Amino acid sequence: MTDIITMQPRHIDGIEEIERASFKTPWSRKMIEDELKNPLATYFVCENNGKVVAYMGYYRILDEAHITNIAVAEAYRRQGCGEKLFRYVLEDMRSKNVARATLEVNEHNLPAIALYEKNGFVLAGKRPCYYEGKDAALIYWRNIEGELLF
Repeated sequence: MTDIITMQPRHIDGIEEIERASFKTPWSRKMIEDELKNPLATYFVCENNGKVVAYMGYYRILDEAHITNIAVAEAYRRQGCGEKLFRYVLEDMRSKNVARATLEVNEHNLPAIALYEKNGFVLAGKRPCYYEGKDAALIYWRNIEGELLF
């Protein structure tokens, strides 16, 4: 059984482990720790028996949100945990009167792109050579209250 809760200092080790396994350029431990102090940041973790199996966060600036990271431990991928967490975070945004949300994703991350599009995000732009100086970042947006932006 997985539970979604607000990120706490005790989750840092698990998040750091998922970061290293998920990204070519993972966030450092200090960067993760700093997110707990960032007044613009909101992060959640998905726990299974006390172990972090996924996490997601966003920055809220006025009525917009920028999704910073979402990652799922390899053993829990394609089991619905990421989508459950994603929808939970979108509902959290809605409860805080966020009007629009954006995110960037590597053009080659097809599972993530499918998740975002399934949940109403629409491709709005592209940043060439964004990741490691070679892969493009696809920029997605969506309105939080129902209809799509584009």
